[in-house]
Amino acid sequence: MQPTKAQHRAIDTHDRNLIVMAGAGSGKTRVLVERYIKLLTDHPDWSLNALVAITFTQKAAQEMRERVRQTLQKALQDAPDEEKQIRWAGRIAAMDSARIDTIHALCASILRANAAEANIDPGFTVLDETEAAILLDDVIDDVLRGLRDHESAALFSEYEAKAIRDALKTFAYGEIVPLNDHPFEAWQQQWRTNAEHFLRALRDDPEFLDSVRWQPSHPYPLGDDKLAPAWRTFLLHRDDLLAEDVDRQGTALARLAELKNVHLGKADGWGGKSEVEAARAALKLSRQCGEEFVKQVGSPPDALDERAATFLPLWLSLIEQVREAYRLAKADRGALDFDDLENGTRRLLQNPDVAARYRGTEFKQVLVDEFQDTNRAQWE
Repeated sequence: MQPTKAQHRAIDTHDRNLIVMAGAGSGKTRVLVERYIKLLTDHPDWSLNALVAITFTQKAAQEMRERVRQTLQKALQDAPDEEKQIRWAGRIAAMDSARIDTIHALCASILRANAAEANIDPGFTVLDETEAAILLDDVIDDVLRGLRDHESAALFSEYEAKAIRDALKTFAYGEIVPLNDHPFEAWQQQWRTNAEHFLRALRDDPEFLDSVRWQPSHPYPLGDDKLAPAWRTFLLHRDDLLAEDVDRQGTALARLAELKNVHLGKADGWGGKSEVEAARAALKLSRQCGEEFVKQVGSPPDALDERAATFLPLWLSLIEQVREAYRLAKADRGALDFDDLENGTRRLLQNPDVAARYRGTEFKQVLVDEFQDTNRAQWE
């Protein structure tokens, strides 16, 4: 099957970075393989290892490796002269060492090749997700067993044991943001900043303002019209929606996010079809803006958040205990987990000398196959 016009662009464009977003079964892997081969064709002086192809699973890596091997064999069969035959045959011979692997395998190879700069033992083993999870569970058990006389034991009077274990598993990896001296006040300020940004844009939106200010030409419906309850709720908060006050406007939007039955109402009760449709549209837009506010900004920090803030130093202390115990357990086994591989490689490549060896020298181009079904776009 011949590539489409959009696929050709992904295969043939080599002068800039590209991101391809496409749904499942649309040919992402095939295009990546074609791009891989086209780069080798256009750069006869490149070795096979000058290209790095990254996937996220071993299965995906194996699939791509087989596809590349098959395509290289076809290129050898179609080679028009002996020089090109020798070149393609050499690349096929190098397939066993081709850099087509998972992101973690690539990180491991970079770290092993630069063990001195990374300050690690090049003979480290790699814990897969299951092995790392088991080791971390054991470490958490050990830390919690020794917690009886530690101040962080007070967390168990406030939180369920499962919630504590889940939090410790989450924060055992990655970096921890330093604790603010006044976290609750910082949360309040961050909420207000986010709310002000959202509400400022809303006050500048003519469509929103028109919907809030809309008035029916016919007297407001009374009695049992099914749109009337939503309209009355809207009227209760309309002045607050137009107020340049974060708390008032935010509270009003949160209330309107809960509006129901905004698609109902009878034309006769509103003075005609166009009137009831305009009323519905005003209510729907107000509800939509309220829903977006709740989604993007949320509720302001409350008393429960203020209480939670008082426990943060205890959380931080317990998390640090687990992180250190987990680090020592891995060191004792001479092992790194996936998070260590990623963070270690990132730090290593911040070394200018190391980065210079890879950027455009050892690695000519990096191709990444996400192997995920985004379902957000198809080939144009």
